[in-house]
Amino acid sequence: MYSEKNRPAAAAWAGRWAAGRAAAARARAAASRARLLREASYAAAAERFIAFLRGLPAVGWRTARSLEIGPGNSPHPGYEHLDVRGDLPHIEWVHDFNQPLPFEAGTFDEILSSHSIEHVSWRKVIGILKDWDHGRVLLEVNLQDPKRRLALLDVLKRELHIDLG
Repeated sequence: MYSEKNRPAAAAWAGRWAAGRAAAARARAAASRARLLREASYAAAAERFIAFLRGLPAVGWRTARSLEIGPGNSPHPGYEHLDVRGDLPHIEWVHDFNQPLPFEAGTFDEILSSHSIEHVSWRKVIGILKDWDHGRVLLEVNLQDPKRRLALLDVLKRELHIDLG
């Protein structure tokens, strides 16, 4: 078992064990620092690449553009905003969307209208939606009255050939 004569060997073993643990901890810390530096350099490289892409002229390709019509005080991020009210700070385009949009067809890849089409005369809805032929059109409509909801669905199917299920 344990005796006094084994004490120096036990102390030496404990010293080597402690040194080994300290060396392992230093190695783990160095590896962690190296990993963090690699990740930071990857992130910095990605940021530089994105900045480079943004600086390229649009020759032969373009970035996607999205337009939100009538955001009011609740704009969705990632969109250019068009509203009849020019006093809002986030509005890029001031225009009455009862009139044809002031953009060429295909300018936008997506148009979002969240609870603004309800403010248009129902006689003009089809003409306005036909004018919004810029790719994908997302409509959020709050029609509590079932007759109005069914009438809108019928008009969309009949006039625009949109099948909503």
